[in-house]
Amino acid sequence: MPHKSFGILHGVLLLIIGFGLANPSTASAMRLEQAISRAMHDNASLMAAKSRIEAARGSVDLAKSGYMPKIGLSETYFATNSPMRAFGVKLNQERITGEDFDPALLNNPETISNWRTTIFVEQSLYRGGRVYYANRMAESNVKSASLDTETARKEIRFAIIERWFALWLLTKKMEVLEKSKELAKESVKVTEDKSEAGLTLTTDVLDVKINLERVRKNINDTKAEMATAHSSIKALLGMGDDEKFTVQFGEYEVPPFRESLNALVEEGRKSRPDLQKLVTQIGEAEDKLRSTRGALHPALGMTYDYNLDGKNSPGGDGDSWIFAIRADINLFAGGRDKAKIAIAKANLTTVKFLYESKRAELKVEIENNYRKLLTNVENMVISLSQSTLAERSHAITKERYLEGAVDTRDLLKAETQLEEAKLGYYESRYKIILARAQLDLTLGRNELSIMERTE
Repeated sequence: MPHKSFGILHGVLLLIIGFGLANPSTASAMRLEQAISRAMHDNASLMAAKSRIEAARGSVDLAKSGYMPKIGLSETYFATNSPMRAFGVKLNQERITGEDFDPALLNNPETISNWRTTIFVEQSLYRGGRVYYANRMAESNVKSASLDTETARKEIRFAIIERWFALWLLTKKMEVLEKSKELAKESVKVTEDKSEAGLTLTTDVLDVKINLERVRKNINDTKAEMATAHSSIKALLGMGDDEKFTVQFGEYEVPPFRESLNALVEEGRKSRPDLQKLVTQIGEAEDKLRSTRGALHPALGMTYDYNLDGKNSPGGDGDSWIFAIRADINLFAGGRDKAKIAIAKANLTTVKFLYESKRAELKVEIENNYRKLLTNVENMVISLSQSTLAERSHAITKERYLEGAVDTRDLLKAETQLEEAKLGYYESRYKIILARAQLDLTLGRNELSIMERTE
């Protein structure tokens, strides 16, 4: 059963989570969905992840080449007066005559030169399955790179949401501080009037002025934070230095969950790309172990060479060919193969344990984010109540201050309390959005649950 409090508060949440427009300007206005779409195309980290997929695909082509023959052409020139080689060169050039069997010429031949053109073909016939498993591991590498890219895509989407609504929170903070500044100015004027009438002390005037300066300082700090938040969004979007944009906030809805917590855990275990990557890595480690064991098997290969030998120019006088099949049997390698197999087994065991550990961690992570979301929804309703009460308290305190029933400290306390209550309310709204986005990230969801009204 879904959590009842979330369902009960859903109607309230939809009514109070609308946002206003921010920073109207001649620069292009951008909505959240547009910002996410822009980042999916231009974010540098995501583009780097996509490039790694292309590199992994290249490794697949490399692995497939193990099935293909190697064909080459070589050209060699040499000169020699070695008796054995000189006689062989003449044989290959097909220029042997009876005079060449003269012992004097055989023992002391003249310098002879040779141009050899060779066309060769090499083909592996069997390598203990190592080529097959190399191809499987290359395919796994592509899948892992794709899952890394999917993880990066989801993390970048979350980062945009986080910074987007952090900027929204700062704009709301600015609105609250501007109102606080107006209230502080009114308090200064009222207190100065009362001081001139002898109804309050000079220190009271100083206190309300100090409060006004506090608010002004907070406004300056918030402006700087807004500029930083705007720049961080721009960096995530992959924008150039000369590009300008403004953030256009709309109205957003956070729908309730219909699934049970156990169903969400199962969803996360099926959808999380990092968990899927570990499954892929288990398969890759198994193939690596099989490939390593393949080194104990005999290797079988074929070669074919076609040679043209000429005295004065390439491809001149004689031609010949040779065909061979070669078998290599691994009898002893100093224990290297045994050590490699042990390493492959240990790596496979490690990945399996990492997978089980990640499954357990994911369950805790989903449960934690789910409860955090529910808590933030409940806290927002409390914050709304606090804000309403703070407004009433401030109105009463201000009226009584004008009547002389309370002193300046009570008025300052009420103004500070109102400011904190308003800021707390907007912060609670921000936490709901962030908690839902965090839960979507934890579940590995492709679709954004936070819905924007465009009407």
